[in-house]
Amino acid sequence: MDQKVSQHWIFCCALRGRKEIAKSGHYEINLKKIGETNRVEEFYNNHCFLQKTRTQQQYYDVMKGLQTNCEYCLNGRIWIITLRKRKMDY
Repeated sequence: MDQKVSQHWIFCCALRGRKEIAKSGHYEINLKKIGETNRVEEFYNNHCFLQKTRTQQQYYDVMKGLQTNCEYCLNGRIWIITLRKRKMDY
């Protein structure tokens, strides 16, 4: 029996070294399309920053729009990426 494992990451939608802003919203990514979790940072390395949500509260704050500005560049908006991966039981 397999079950879905979800990981939530937050990222700044300001593209690093460029002025345009990436499409905003709730991103959902299937890890099979990108590869393993450690490749996610590589995949989004052109963004200002990407990190796992530290707490469930931080996740809800971002989803509700309470935490919207990037603390690094003070320009880009913060959004959520939900990573879903099937966990196989052996």
